[in-house]
Amino acid sequence: NQHHFKQVTLKSLGLHIQLGHAIDDLCCNPKHAFANEFVVMDTNSIHKVGLDFCECSMCSMVQMHIKQLLRTHLFLATVTNPKTTTTFHMLELFQLLSFEFKASSYEYYQ
Repeated sequence: NQHHFKQVTLKSLGLHIQLGHAIDDLCCNPKHAFANEFVVMDTNSIHKVGLDFCECSMCSMVQMHIKQLLRTHLFLATVTNPKTTTTFHMLELFQLLSFEFKASSYEYYQ
């Protein structure tokens, strides 16, 4: 739009995260996150992204989805059909604010 900015998601811009492989490696058997919806909460915003888990047999480390997320520093909201994660960076900042300033999670969100 010529008059104002339009809010868009990272997923609509084409951001897609592939777990279980190095940055330039392609997975021969990627599996979309549950319902192809994935949310990552970080210190700068809450992002909707595309995310694929690695399920290829050629990968030397066939891992559970939970391990794949944790190895990329994403903490799951649930272990069954994960659709939402928080970055370790956000958790560390929240811990610091709650210990030092006694901030609640609601205050942190605001």
